[in-house]
Amino acid sequence: PKEFRDAISSLSCEQQQFAKAFRAMQLESTLFGVLVVQTKPQLEKVLNLPYDCLSKEIKLTQDLMKLFIDYQVPSDLLAFNTADATVGGEPLAGTSAQR
Repeated sequence: PKEFRDAISSLSCEQQQFAKAFRAMQLESTLFGVLVVQTKPQLEKVLNLPYDCLSKEIKLTQDLMKLFIDYQVPSDLLAFNTADATVGGEPLAGTSAQR
């Protein structure tokens, strides 16, 4: 117990609560799993964007994910082609990674 307290002492309050709950579940021999799904690389593939171009576009990524979730847009209807990207004859600017 002392080693555990020492190990989590530098964590935030929320992280400490999570660690304590997780440890309690382990001690009760309850099965618990954590899955991390990387959505940005898949979002870049769906939108036909260069690799890692959304890494610093946090707000844009959040907005895109919200649109996907709210409107249940199928991924086969989406693509972004910079060569065809114009509005009123003016080319659209890409993300900062594309410039």
